Amino acid sequence: MGRTELAANLFRVSLTDDKIKIEDVRGQRALENTAFSVGRIVRDAVIRAGGSQPEELPLAEHIDKAKKTLKSAGKKLKQLGPREVETELRYLAAPSEDPEYTRDPEEEEPSPDSDPWCDG
Repeated sequence: MGRTELAANLFRVSLTDDKIKIEDVRGQRALENTAFSVGRIVRDAVIRAGGSQPEELPLAEHIDKAKKTLKSAGKKLKQLGPREVETELRYLAAPSEDPEYTRDPEEEEPSPDSDPWCDG
């Protein structure tokens, strides 16, 4: 879900809540109709402004594939030592901004005495 869709959903919920309170909407059917009409208004506004229709957005990764990826990553982390885990996590967080990850592989590794993550 992208930023626009998240913002539209929050706006839709907030606007629906306000409309229900202002118009003192009561009863399940009336509440559902209010939510539907506000949703339609917000959807139309997003489309008119050049946003994508929700059904045209790319699908997110399937949950089973995401679970498999996480399980695989967990196994990989168990095989690594603390220093490698730290480096891997830093790389995943911001690979282009991590000087540690882009360090010259020929450069000498820091000694365990200077590294708080190593048991030494």
